[in-house]
Amino acid sequence: MPVLTYGVFQREDFTCPKCGWTGKGIELQAIELYESMVIDMGCPKCLEYMGCMMAPTTEEYEKFRGEFGD
Repeated sequence: MPVLTYGVFQREDFTCPKCGWTGKGIELQAIELYESMVIDMGCPKCLEYMGCMMAPTTEEYEKFRGEFGD
């Protein structure tokens, strides 16, 4: 299971193994949020699982706020 790092994965290139979509991590969709604040991220076209990330800390969010349209 790939672990995606907030503020990093948004700039990375991804290719969906199911439908072939290609794009930047910023385009991935949240497909599941767990009580532990882990978010599964998926392909924006077919919602195939692409990895998970921990919800960002306040410091991480503040560091990257605005850079990704937050």
